[in-house]
Amino acid sequence: MFTKFHDRAYDPGLHRLPAYYARVLLVIEVQLLLFFCCVGTLVVKKVKEGPRRTWFQFGLDSSKQFLGAGWIHVMNLLCATIMGNRMGEGDECEWYWLNIMLDTTLGVWVEYILLRVLTEALDSLLGEGAQDFRTGIYWRNGEFQVIMYVKQLVVWLCIVSFMKLAMVVLMILLAKPLTLAARTVLNPFLEKPELKLIIVMIATPMIMNAFQFWVTDNFIKKPEGDESQGFSAPMLGAVGGSSSGNHNSCASNELEQLRSESAVEAGLGASAPAPAA
Repeated sequence: MFTKFHDRAYDPGLHRLPAYYARVLLVIEVQLLLFFCCVGTLVVKKVKEGPRRTWFQFGLDSSKQFLGAGWIHVMNLLCATIMGNRMGEGDECEWYWLNIMLDTTLGVWVEYILLRVLTEALDSLLGEGAQDFRTGIYWRNGEFQVIMYVKQLVVWLCIVSFMKLAMVVLMILLAKPLTLAARTVLNPFLEKPELKLIIVMIATPMIMNAFQFWVTDNFIKKPEGDESQGFSAPMLGAVGGSSSGNHNSCASNELEQLRSESAVEAGLGASAPAPAA
Protein backbone atom coordinates (compact mmCIF):
# COMPACT_ATOMS: atom_id res chain seq x y z
CA MET A 1 0.00 0.00 0.00
CA PHE A 2 2.78 2.41 0.89
CA THR A 3 4.58 1.46 -2.32
CA LYS A 4 1.52 2.34 -4.41
CA PHE A 5 1.19 5.66 -2.62
CA HIS A 6 4.91 6.32 -3.13
CA ASP A 7 4.64 5.54 -6.84
CA ARG A 8 1.62 7.83 -7.21
CA ALA A 9 3.35 10.59 -5.29
CA TYR A 10 6.12 10.64 -7.85
CA ASP A 11 3.92 10.05 -10.88
CA PRO A 12 5.21 12.36 -13.65
CA GLY A 13 1.63 12.91 -14.76
CA LEU A 14 0.98 14.92 -11.63
CA HIS A 15 3.35 17.60 -12.89
CA ARG A 16 0.69 18.44 -15.47
CA LEU A 17 -1.77 19.49 -12.76
CA PRO A 18 -0.77 23.20 -12.77
CA ALA A 19 -1.43 23.30 -16.53
CA TYR A 20 -4.80 21.62 -15.95
CA TYR A 21 -5.77 24.16 -13.31
CA ALA A 22 -4.67 26.96 -15.65
CA ARG A 23 -7.01 25.61 -18.32
CA VAL A 24 -9.88 25.38 -15.83
CA LEU A 25 -9.21 28.97 -14.74
CA LEU A 26 -9.17 30.08 -18.39
CA VAL A 27 -12.52 28.39 -19.01
CA ILE A 28 -14.02 30.13 -15.96
CA GLU A 29 -12.69 33.49 -17.12
CA VAL A 30 -14.16 32.96 -20.59
CA GLN A 31 -17.56 32.07 -19.13
CA LEU A 32 -17.50 35.14 -16.90
CA LEU A 33 -16.64 37.29 -19.92
CA LEU A 34 -19.60 35.87 -21.84
CA PHE A 35 -21.87 36.33 -18.83
CA PHE A 36 -20.99 40.03 -18.41
CA CYS A 37 -21.35 40.55 -22.16
CA CYS A 38 -24.92 39.21 -22.01
CA VAL A 39 -25.69 41.26 -18.90
CA GLY A 40 -24.38 44.38 -20.63
CA THR A 41 -26.52 43.66 -23.69
CA LEU A 42 -29.69 43.40 -21.62
CA VAL A 43 -28.88 46.49 -19.56
CA VAL A 44 -28.38 48.53 -22.74
CA LYS A 45 -31.73 47.25 -24.00
CA LYS A 46 -33.44 48.17 -20.72
CA VAL A 47 -32.00 51.70 -20.80
CA LYS A 48 -33.10 52.17 -24.42
CA GLU A 49 -36.68 51.05 -23.78
CA GLY A 50 -37.16 53.49 -20.88
CA PRO A 51 -39.37 53.06 -17.80
CA ARG A 52 -41.78 50.53 -19.31
CA ARG A 53 -40.48 47.93 -16.83
CA THR A 54 -39.15 48.44 -13.34
CA TRP A 55 -35.57 47.26 -12.77
CA PHE A 56 -36.92 44.56 -10.47
CA GLN A 57 -39.26 43.28 -13.17
CA PHE A 58 -36.42 43.47 -15.70
CA GLY A 59 -34.25 41.42 -13.34
CA LEU A 60 -36.91 38.73 -13.04
CA ASP A 61 -37.29 38.51 -16.82
CA SER A 62 -33.53 38.37 -17.33
CA SER A 63 -32.93 35.76 -14.62
CA LYS A 64 -35.15 33.29 -16.49
CA GLN A 65 -32.99 33.80 -19.56
CA PHE A 66 -29.73 33.34 -17.64
CA LEU A 67 -30.88 30.16 -15.90
CA GLY A 68 -32.09 28.77 -19.21
CA ALA A 69 -28.82 29.75 -20.92
CA GLY A 70 -26.79 28.06 -18.18
CA TRP A 71 -28.75 24.84 -18.65
CA ILE A 72 -28.32 25.08 -22.44
CA HIS A 73 -24.56 25.64 -22.04
CA VAL A 74 -24.21 22.41 -20.06
CA MET A 75 -26.19 20.52 -22.70
CA ASN A 76 -24.10 22.09 -25.49
CA LEU A 77 -20.87 20.84 -23.92
CA LEU A 78 -22.31 17.34 -23.51
CA CYS A 79 -23.69 17.29 -27.05
CA ALA A 80 -20.41 18.52 -28.54
CA THR A 81 -18.42 15.86 -26.67
CA ILE A 82 -20.80 12.98 -27.49
CA MET A 83 -21.25 13.95 -31.14
CA GLY A 84 -17.55 14.64 -31.64
CA ASN A 85 -16.63 11.18 -30.31
CA ARG A 86 -19.45 8.99 -31.65
CA MET A 87 -20.35 10.53 -34.98
CA GLY A 88 -18.09 10.18 -37.96
CA GLU A 89 -18.55 13.80 -39.06
CA GLY A 90 -16.72 16.78 -37.56
CA ASP A 91 -14.72 17.34 -34.38
CA GLU A 92 -15.75 18.76 -31.00
CA CYS A 93 -15.01 22.37 -32.02
CA GLU A 94 -17.18 22.12 -35.11
CA TRP A 95 -20.04 20.54 -33.19
CA TYR A 96 -19.85 23.15 -30.43
CA TRP A 97 -19.88 25.94 -33.04
CA LEU A 98 -22.91 24.35 -34.70
CA ASN A 99 -24.71 24.06 -31.36
CA ILE A 100 -24.20 27.76 -30.68
CA MET A 101 -25.27 28.88 -34.16
CA LEU A 102 -28.41 26.74 -34.25
CA ASP A 103 -29.49 27.56 -30.68
CA THR A 104 -29.18 31.32 -31.19
CA THR A 105 -30.98 31.49 -34.54
CA LEU A 106 -33.42 28.70 -35.34
CA GLY A 107 -33.61 27.80 -31.65
CA VAL A 108 -34.87 31.27 -30.71
CA TRP A 109 -37.70 30.95 -33.22
CA VAL A 110 -38.59 27.51 -31.81
CA GLU A 111 -38.67 28.95 -28.27
CA TYR A 112 -40.98 31.76 -29.39
CA ILE A 113 -43.41 29.31 -31.04
CA LEU A 114 -43.34 26.96 -28.05
CA LEU A 115 -44.00 29.81 -25.60
CA ARG A 116 -47.03 30.97 -27.58
CA VAL A 117 -48.41 27.45 -28.02
CA LEU A 118 -47.98 26.59 -24.34
CA THR A 119 -49.54 29.89 -23.23
CA GLU A 120 -52.61 29.34 -25.39
CA ALA A 121 -52.88 25.69 -24.29
CA LEU A 122 -52.72 26.64 -20.61
CA ASP A 123 -55.32 29.37 -21.17
CA SER A 124 -57.68 26.78 -22.64
CA LEU A 125 -57.03 24.20 -19.92
CA LEU A 126 -56.82 26.35 -16.79
CA GLY A 127 -58.81 29.48 -17.58
CA GLU A 128 -58.12 32.13 -14.93
CA GLY A 129 -55.58 29.81 -13.31
CA ALA A 130 -53.34 30.22 -16.36
CA GLN A 131 -52.55 33.80 -15.31
CA ASP A 132 -49.73 32.43 -13.13
CA PHE A 133 -48.03 31.10 -16.28
CA ARG A 134 -48.34 34.29 -18.37
CA THR A 135 -44.79 35.37 -19.07
CA GLY A 136 -43.60 38.56 -17.43
CA ILE A 137 -46.49 38.81 -14.92
CA TYR A 138 -45.37 38.29 -11.31
CA TRP A 139 -47.91 40.30 -9.28
CA ARG A 140 -51.36 39.53 -7.93
CA ASN A 141 -53.40 42.34 -6.35
CA GLY A 142 -50.27 44.50 -6.25
CA GLU A 143 -48.16 41.91 -4.38
CA PHE A 144 -45.18 40.03 -5.81
CA GLN A 145 -45.85 36.28 -6.00
CA VAL A 146 -42.81 33.99 -5.90
CA ILE A 147 -44.90 31.02 -7.04
CA MET A 148 -45.79 32.83 -10.29
CA TYR A 149 -42.11 33.36 -11.04
CA VAL A 150 -41.26 29.73 -10.24
CA LYS A 151 -44.04 28.42 -12.49
CA GLN A 152 -42.86 30.58 -15.39
CA LEU A 153 -39.25 29.53 -14.79
CA VAL A 154 -40.21 25.83 -14.93
CA VAL A 155 -42.13 26.43 -18.17
CA TRP A 156 -39.15 28.27 -19.67
CA LEU A 157 -36.68 25.51 -18.71
CA CYS A 158 -39.00 22.97 -20.33
CA ILE A 159 -39.12 25.12 -23.47
CA VAL A 160 -35.33 25.46 -23.78
CA SER A 161 -34.91 21.72 -23.10
CA PHE A 162 -37.36 20.80 -25.85
CA MET A 163 -35.67 23.30 -28.17
CA LYS A 164 -32.29 21.69 -27.47
CA LEU A 165 -33.73 18.25 -28.17
CA ALA A 166 -35.15 19.49 -31.48
CA MET A 167 -31.77 20.99 -32.46
CA VAL A 168 -29.96 17.73 -31.60
CA VAL A 169 -32.36 15.72 -33.77
CA LEU A 170 -31.82 18.22 -36.58
CA MET A 171 -28.03 17.96 -36.26
CA ILE A 172 -28.19 14.15 -36.35
CA LEU A 173 -30.42 14.15 -39.44
CA LEU A 174 -28.35 16.81 -41.25
CA ALA A 175 -24.93 15.90 -39.87
CA LYS A 176 -23.04 15.93 -43.19
CA PRO A 177 -24.21 19.29 -44.62
CA LEU A 178 -23.99 20.99 -41.22
CA THR A 179 -20.45 19.81 -40.47
CA LEU A 180 -19.46 20.76 -44.01
CA ALA A 181 -20.75 24.28 -43.36
CA ALA A 182 -18.91 24.45 -40.02
CA ARG A 183 -15.70 23.15 -41.59
CA THR A 184 -15.94 25.74 -44.37
CA VAL A 185 -16.27 28.56 -41.84
CA LEU A 186 -13.52 27.29 -39.51
CA ASN A 187 -11.04 26.04 -42.17
CA PRO A 188 -9.12 29.36 -42.33
CA PHE A 189 -8.14 28.80 -38.69
CA LEU A 190 -7.19 25.13 -39.10
CA GLU A 191 -3.44 25.78 -38.88
CA LYS A 192 -3.94 28.11 -35.90
CA PRO A 193 -5.68 26.00 -33.27
CA GLU A 194 -5.48 28.71 -30.60
CA LEU A 195 -7.18 31.23 -32.89
CA LYS A 196 -9.77 28.61 -33.83
CA LEU A 197 -10.48 28.04 -30.15
CA ILE A 198 -10.94 31.78 -29.61
CA ILE A 199 -13.37 31.97 -32.54
CA VAL A 200 -15.36 28.94 -31.36
CA MET A 201 -15.32 29.50 -27.58
CA ILE A 202 -15.29 33.30 -27.30
CA ALA A 203 -16.09 35.32 -30.43
CA THR A 204 -19.01 33.27 -31.74
CA PRO A 205 -20.77 32.82 -28.35
CA MET A 206 -20.26 36.48 -27.45
CA ILE A 207 -21.85 37.81 -30.64
CA MET A 208 -24.56 35.20 -31.04
CA ASN A 209 -25.57 35.07 -27.36
CA ALA A 210 -25.90 38.86 -27.30
CA PHE A 211 -28.23 38.60 -30.32
CA GLN A 212 -30.16 35.74 -28.68
CA PHE A 213 -30.65 37.55 -25.37
CA TRP A 214 -31.79 40.76 -27.08
CA VAL A 215 -34.39 38.99 -29.26
CA THR A 216 -35.60 36.62 -26.51
CA ASP A 217 -36.16 39.50 -24.11
CA ASN A 218 -38.75 40.88 -26.54
CA PHE A 219 -41.09 37.93 -26.00
CA ILE A 220 -40.13 36.67 -22.52
CA LYS A 221 -41.23 39.94 -20.90
CA LYS A 222 -44.85 40.96 -20.40
CA PRO A 223 -46.46 41.67 -23.79
CA GLU A 224 -47.03 45.32 -24.63
CA GLY A 225 -50.56 46.40 -23.78
CA ASP A 226 -51.24 43.41 -21.50
CA GLU A 227 -52.77 45.12 -18.46
CA SER A 228 -54.52 42.17 -16.81
CA GLN A 229 -56.68 43.35 -13.92
CA GLY A 230 -54.87 42.90 -10.61
CA PHE A 231 -51.79 41.30 -12.21
CA SER A 232 -49.73 44.39 -13.06
CA ALA A 233 -46.69 45.59 -11.14
CA PRO A 234 -47.44 48.44 -8.72
CA MET A 235 -46.26 51.79 -10.04
CA LEU A 236 -44.63 54.39 -7.85
CA GLY A 237 -46.86 57.36 -7.17
CA ALA A 238 -50.08 55.47 -7.83
CA VAL A 239 -51.45 56.25 -4.36
CA GLY A 240 -50.46 59.86 -4.57
CA GLY A 241 -52.06 60.14 -8.00
CA SER A 242 -55.33 58.76 -6.63
CA SER A 243 -55.40 61.23 -3.73
CA SER A 244 -54.69 64.09 -6.11
CA GLY A 245 -57.54 62.93 -8.34
CA ASN A 246 -59.98 62.85 -5.39
CA HIS A 247 -58.92 66.34 -4.31
CA ASN A 248 -59.42 67.72 -7.82
CA SER A 249 -62.82 66.03 -8.03
CA CYS A 250 -63.94 67.62 -4.76
CA ALA A 251 -62.76 71.07 -5.85
CA SER A 252 -64.59 70.69 -9.15
CA ASN A 253 -67.81 69.73 -7.37
CA GLU A 254 -67.58 72.76 -5.06
CA LEU A 255 -67.04 75.05 -8.06
CA GLU A 256 -70.10 73.62 -9.84
CA GLN A 257 -72.18 74.13 -6.69
CA LEU A 258 -71.15 77.80 -6.43
CA ARG A 259 -71.99 78.35 -10.08
CA SER A 260 -75.46 76.82 -9.58
CA GLU A 261 -76.16 79.03 -6.56
CA SER A 262 -75.10 82.14 -8.51
CA ALA A 263 -77.37 81.20 -11.39
CA VAL A 264 -80.33 80.72 -9.04
CA GLU A 265 -79.77 84.12 -7.39
CA ALA A 266 -79.49 85.80 -10.78
CA GLY A 267 -82.77 84.20 -11.88
CA LEU A 268 -84.58 85.36 -8.76
CA GLY A 269 -83.35 88.94 -9.25
CA ALA A 270 -84.56 89.01 -12.85
CA SER A 271 -88.08 87.77 -11.97
CA ALA A 272 -88.64 90.28 -9.08
CA PRO A 273 -91.30 93.09 -9.85
CA ALA A 274 -89.89 96.50 -10.74
CA PRO A 275 -90.56 99.28 -8.11
CA ALA A 276 -93.42 101.77 -8.85
CA ALA A 277 -92.36 105.09 -10.24
